Amino acid sequence: MNTIMSLAMLFVTLVVSLVVTFPEFPVVKLVLINVAVATLAPILFYPLSRMLWTAIDIAMRPLEPDEVDWTVVYEHARGHGPIIEKPPTDPGD
Repeated sequence: MNTIMSLAMLFVTLVVSLVVTFPEFPVVKLVLINVAVATLAPILFYPLSRMLWTAIDIAMRPLEPDEVDWTVVYEHARGHGPIIEKPPTDPGD
């Protein structure tokens, strides 16, 4: 998903910049703009991409009841603690 979105943004940027500057292309400026888009697009779309792929994974392979500690989820929903439990501390340390 991230690769597709990044390539689509790069393609749109390239086509629009070529259409806008048609008779004479400022090559250095266009290269710099497209390099910036190619660098920033994956970074900007990473959270969206991660969320969508996680949703697809959960839809294809739903959680089993024994994979979730429902008491932690319930307590978090009530506002009584973090969703991630702290690991138990070793009394020997």
